[in-house]
Amino acid sequence: MPGKKRVSSPVPATKLMVAIACILGVAFLLLNGLSFFTEDSGKIVSQGGEPGEPLKKCLFVASYGKGYPWQDEIESGIREVLSGRCEVKQFDMDTKRNRDPAHARQKALEAKALIESWKPDVVIASDDNVSKYLIMPYYRDADLPFVFCGVNWSGEKYGYPYTNVTGMIEVNAFEALNRQIQRIVPDGKNAVCLVADYTSSITACRRYKDLYAPLGVDVRIEVVRDMPSFKEAYIRSQDSDFIIFMTNYGLEGWDDTKVRKFLLENSRTLSIGLYDWMIPHVMLAMTNVAREQGEYAAQVALRILEGASPGEFPIVANRRWNIHTNIPLLEKAGIALPSDLRLKAERVREGSSRKRCLYVVSYHVGYPWQDGIDRGIRGVLGESCEIRRFNMDTKRNTDPDFRKQRALEAKALIDSWKPDIVIASDDNASRYLVMPYYRDADLPFVFCGINWSVEEYGCPYANATGMIEVAPILELLDQIREIVPHAKSAVCLTPDRKSDYKNCERIEKEYGKRGIDVSIARIDDMEEFERAYVKAQEKDFVYFNNFVGIREWDPERARAVISKHTRKMSAATTAWIAPYVMLTFSLVPEEQGEYAAQAALRILSGTAPSHIPIIANRKWNILVNEYLQKKAGIELPVHLLQKAVMVE
Repeated sequence: MPGKKRVSSPVPATKLMVAIACILGVAFLLLNGLSFFTEDSGKIVSQGGEPGEPLKKCLFVASYGKGYPWQDEIESGIREVLSGRCEVKQFDMDTKRNRDPAHARQKALEAKALIESWKPDVVIASDDNVSKYLIMPYYRDADLPFVFCGVNWSGEKYGYPYTNVTGMIEVNAFEALNRQIQRIVPDGKNAVCLVADYTSSITACRRYKDLYAPLGVDVRIEVVRDMPSFKEAYIRSQDSDFIIFMTNYGLEGWDDTKVRKFLLENSRTLSIGLYDWMIPHVMLAMTNVAREQGEYAAQVALRILEGASPGEFPIVANRRWNIHTNIPLLEKAGIALPSDLRLKAERVREGSSRKRCLYVVSYHVGYPWQDGIDRGIRGVLGESCEIRRFNMDTKRNTDPDFRKQRALEAKALIDSWKPDIVIASDDNASRYLVMPYYRDADLPFVFCGINWSVEEYGCPYANATGMIEVAPILELLDQIREIVPHAKSAVCLTPDRKSDYKNCERIEKEYGKRGIDVSIARIDDMEEFERAYVKAQEKDFVYFNNFVGIREWDPERARAVISKHTRKMSAATTAWIAPYVMLTFSLVPEEQGEYAAQAALRILSGTAPSHIPIIANRKWNILVNEYLQKKAGIELPVHLLQKAVMVE
């Protein structure tokens, strides 16, 4: 048929999922040739369409906790690589905020208990304390494979290598950094390593002291615990030739704004940083790339899941660094950098780092809608601001107490990290975080993905704007009526969850105004889905709202039920439902993320949120499941087929 867009594949479900991947712009690096997955299925489906084995289990044990920048970036690297290739579970030992060795030993035992109960196929272990308290005492040369990352300088202190362990160590760019220091301060003989009172950071200062000793540079270590001791030590350090400011993490009473003002008033000596979060507070930083650690560990884990042995992979060191210069501090101190270094470096202006953009997510990594919004946000923001993401994970956790607690954790992150703007996606971020704590506050918010209307949350606020999510249900109904001219009844199939039920209520209301009697079937598990779908054939058409939230959802069983019983027109407005219905007018999650990010950039440039209107989405894609259409003997209009992505 002229103009028809067709994706060929021997199995209907496989072809449709490939089409969806094209539409959503999702590109997966695939195991053993071409394959794809749905997070809810727990199955890998091969290119030929035969169901494969359940997804392997990957446990990520982190030494620290959510909100610690280094760990958050490692986690992002891991999840980006593993997405769709294994089932990921995370355990945080939280040993940065809880320094008692007894706490670390207890958390290691809890991680061990999780390993014994969940039985992962591989464990990724980030930073030193997982190796120290979990791997070394319990899993040395065991059968279970481990891949570590972020272990400082060397694995020798843990007796590595083991037969079941490999990974990437974390080394700072000492030689490259020292070459630059010598160019700027050629006669430097005295240095200070300024560090908050944390064991691993103090150890790093001692290592720098040892590295510099053969070069004739004496490094004095200044341990600071609070703002007064920091200020005193920093002023004393101005008599040295250069300062290595190791970290401020754990320093009591730290206030970024006050510190930047203090540094501008008191800096005369070259100051050096090694971590991204120290960039605003030093003149020159050469920082490790945390994502490199996570990406490498995840890539090796995948190779191990394919059958490789950990012993086949040598323990390696990181290879990537970023260079940053703080122009206001350098100019204040009258320090000139070599021209080639200035050209290579990312510059920090106005005495601060890039603006901080916090992205608070109602759901979780791997939920298709959320992942699409994330792509839209990151595609627009790029390097315009420093992005941090907080997942509330309320799709998989429906308890209101859990949601309130996650909102409090997000609030604590806002209080500590002090973002310049917050992007809040989907309803629960507004319901549990924005509305109770930030209504008409100073901090600007941009929301996206809120279903249908913001009236429920009392918007507009003076400090908030964004994009609501309006499914094209009326446009879909117009099309259904062309296909089923005498339609008078319908059923909306939905998981028994508030946000999903809200969608069905909207359909019931809007379709009711137009002469369609809509009943709502709330579904808890697969048994209920099968009964509801069979009964739905009594109606003139079926609207399938969502399957995420239906317990024990089994895609193969669902397809079998639908293939056997489908006789009536079926439709949806989300792309991941397309394998189970004939016609989908799918929302474009990237549109939500792109608009929110564009609004955020305008606000960061000085526009008030109240001057940016709250709007609804304007885009959708058309998908047609040709297999189900033919199975039910339903003809679709030629003009629709010409615009649709078709799957036989």
